[in-house]
Amino acid sequence: MVSTISNASSSQAEGPFSHSYYVHRARSSSDNHHTLTRKPILTKGLSASALHHGSKGHFLVNSSRPASTPNVYSLAPPSPDVGNSWLDAFLKPYGVSVTGMKDQCKGILWNVLMSLTSRNAMKFENIDEQQFAIISHFIHRNEQLFGRPCLSYLSHCVLFVEWLTAIHEVPITFLTSTLDKTIVDLPYPEHLLDVWTNQNLSIKAPDTNSEFIPDALLSFLLKMFPRCHKYQLVLEVAFTQTLADILLKVGELLNAFPEILMVVVIDITETRVYQAPATGSVAWNTFRQDKDPLGLGEFIPPQRG
Repeated sequence: MVSTISNASSSQAEGPFSHSYYVHRARSSSDNHHTLTRKPILTKGLSASALHHGSKGHFLVNSSRPASTPNVYSLAPPSPDVGNSWLDAFLKPYGVSVTGMKDQCKGILWNVLMSLTSRNAMKFENIDEQQFAIISHFIHRNEQLFGRPCLSYLSHCVLFVEWLTAIHEVPITFLTSTLDKTIVDLPYPEHLLDVWTNQNLSIKAPDTNSEFIPDALLSFLLKMFPRCHKYQLVLEVAFTQTLADILLKVGELLNAFPEILMVVVIDITETRVYQAPATGSVAWNTFRQDKDPLGLGEFIPPQRG
């Protein structure tokens, strides 16, 4: 069941962002276990802080923009040969080689590199498990080039690539910090379990090849055998991704972990008037001439009266 608990329409008078909150209460289960090899770091409520034809299928590049602009599917790269030559030329100065890699994987890597500036989320379809493993391994081995995008893979061969933004961090940090403060005061058997809040923790489905990186996660780690996590609360923020894509991930996440009690999805939509100042405007000239970013007090002067 998904219900809207708040929905503030976006307008210039109300501010640059509108927020929609959705709560999904999932069915409970006592027989779903997911074991992690990662040892507990913190306990008692502390945060561990386009259509391109390759050898198989195709992929769609989903340039989901953080605003009221519609979902865009772009044709990139224009052809395997062009995309591969550009990728090879880009990687060569760094001593990185993609020799032997299939064209489709190269095409995805090139699109990911090209989205570094815009930080738009990307969605690729018809990506098999082996291709996901190759792409994920290559990106993680070359963080100096790709940064640290969050990769989520769904069992029906869909790959999501997403970068976090400062706007993502606000609701994520608020939720985890609030949970941390609350958990400290809750009575629970500390000798039986640890309570964790995590941000951007990768979790793998026990029965499928799906892999998820929720924005925030509340989980119980059972100290008794079998030591496993029981996920209770999931937070997803839809800003660079579309709400439809977020709900697609959430649906598969709930199927993989039916013990999840609640999913909170925050849909942030930036109104067009706040996306960027008009060229030649006072605001545009001000930001263009400033060499250093303004402090909060200068950027938003305190209101009097």
